Amino acid sequence: MRAIVQAADDLDGILNRPLPTSIVFEVLVDTGNRPGALFAAKVEDLRADRV
Repeated sequence: MRAIVQAADDLDGILNRPLPTSIVFEVLVDTGNRPGALFAAKVEDLRADRV
């Protein structure tokens, strides 16, 4: 999972994206891939120890 997040961050850097796409993967991990929880997630819900 860490490699996926790092790859997304690297790609964001190459493409000069202003917002990180890795946040999508981090939220999916934190919410257990539940769509309802995914849409209700907030930034402060993200925890580095879960990735």
